[in-house]
Order: sequence, then structure tokens, then C-alpha cells
Amino acid sequence: MQNTTNVPQVLNVFYTGLLIERALAFRQFEKFADFSRDIPQKSGQVIRWRKYAALPTALTPLTEGVTPSGNSSVPTNIDATVAEYGDYIKHTDVLEYTEDDGVLQEDNKLLAEQVADTFDILTANVLVGGTQVQRVNDRSTRGAVVAADYLVAATVDKALRTLHHNKAKPIKAMMDGSPNYGSKQIAAAYIGIVHDYIEKDITSTTSFPGFVPVEEYANKGDVMEGEIGKYKDVRWIRSENMPVFEGEGDSGIDVYPTLILARNAYGLTKLSGKSMEVIIKSLGYGEDPLNQRGSMGWKGFFVCKIIDELNVMRLESSKQA
Repeated sequence: MQNTTNVPQVLNVFYTGLLIERALAFRQFEKFADFSRDIPQKSGQVIRWRKYAALPTALTPLTEGVTPSGNSSVPTNIDATVAEYGDYIKHTDVLEYTEDDGVLQEDNKLLAEQVADTFDILTANVLVGGTQVQRVNDRSTRGAVVAADYLVAATVDKALRTLHHNKAKPIKAMMDGSPNYGSKQIAAAYIGIVHDYIEKDITSTTSFPGFVPVEEYANKGDVMEGEIGKYKDVRWIRSENMPVFEGEGDSGIDVYPTLILARNAYGLTKLSGKSMEVIIKSLGYGEDPLNQRGSMGWKGFFVCKIIDELNVMRLESSKQA
């Protein structure tokens, strides 16, 4: 609980007015999703995406005067259930009466940052659970990844061949950060998301000959937050929210996933009007006969689901010291 014992005294102290900036992660994982329309309230918790398999090519010539047998579309339903998340910070009446407003304003910022990180990590956890995986040096299992299995161009090249074979299309738009899930156009490419510990492997001219740092782009007009450069068909972005498979490699080493995403890979949705709710309780709510406690919090409904496993590629490697 926020109280005067864990907040620095403000009396007779002059502050610069500048708070020390917190170490915030680049929030990347929600940006490249397909956003469905919201689930209307009173309509349950399940969202359904429908995917259609491509029709086989029609390579046989028609026979004059004979109607061909035709074909049928084959839909696949992908369902996901939204869940509710939330948290809050409590504070005392003494804090509210004696400290400046900056403390509560900072609580508000902390909660907003928590929201963004929560949904970003929830999305990342879904994506690293995809079924398409390739490991450095063709290790058959995650437990076989050894300390020297650093990410190299050959592993990415193999992943790209697989995506091309899957007819996975490059991403041309990303979420613009607006509350209405608006999008903006970007140069077409697959999107690679890499843990910050693996960034040095991607940017190494030895491991990745042909890598182009973002500083050398001919056109920097649509450079994305956290973008570090491009290798072949992939634009690479760093994320500090990338999960790690801790202790799951050979001899208990950590294994680091790297994602390559194509268009229509995964979807996000929310409950209409309930994606984000800020809740402020004044002093005296609940069992508080002396008006000693208040709180500030948030809650919201959210779900992420892989729509097409063929459009999500996970690479697994170790990290360099």
C-alpha cells in the first residue's frame, strides 16, 4: 500500500520537476496482429475467426459442352475466449492529505505502463507457443540446444524458405497505437522480433552477411520503434518483452526464441467498451469506517490467438556471453 513511509518526504525539498525515466520495454507484439471487431456485450466471451483453405489449381482443360464437377470452399473455425485482467494500487488517507499530487499522478502512469506491458507479454506468450519451429544447427529438441548454438543466417534462410513455401505474405500495415485499433502502412516485409540479448547475433556481419542496419536505410520514413535493421525479406525489431525458455536447453542453459511473422498470423480482440476501464475508489470505500484507504486500478478483457500457424515461425538458439 502506498503510504507516507514508502514515499520520500516532500516538505522543504525542491524537485527539478523531472522524474527519472523508468526502463520501459519496446511493446512490439500487438502491433502486427489482425484485429477483429469487438465482441459485443451480452454476446458471450468467444470470438471466432474463419479461415478458408486455398482451392486446388484447375489444371485440366474443360471439355467442350461438359460442365465440370466444380469445387467447394473448406472453412476452418478458430475460436478464442476473452479473459479479464487487472491490478490496482492502494493508498492511505495520510498520503492523500499530506503528499503532493505528483505521487498519485505517478501511480496513474505506472498502471498505464503495466497495462501495455501486460497485454504485450500475453501476446508474446501466445506467439512463442506456435507449432512451427526451427533450431540452430537443426537441433531436434529444445533440450538439445547447446551453449554454442548462436543464431546465424543459415537458420533464418531456412525459415524464409519455409515461409515462402507456405505462401506466407509479407506484412504491409501495423497498429498505429490508437485506442480504435487504427493501422498505418509500412514497407512490405516479414517482421522479425528478437530478444535484446540476441540482437548482437542479428547485427553481426560475420553471422549475418548482408544485414543492413537501420541507420543505412535509403528511406527512413517508416522506421518502426525498436527496429534494428533488415536482412533479406525480414525487418528486425528488438523487444525486451520476448519470453525466454529458462533452463530448458542442454545442461540447463536458457533458450531464446526469435519470431518471424507474416500477414494474417494472429488475431487480437476485446469486449466492446471493456478493453480498458480505469477504476478510482475514493477514501472510505468497502470496509473502511474511518475513510483511511483509497485505490486506483484498471481492468480489461483481452485475448490473442494464432490464426494461421504457417505464418508464425519460431527460431530457437542460445545467446552469446
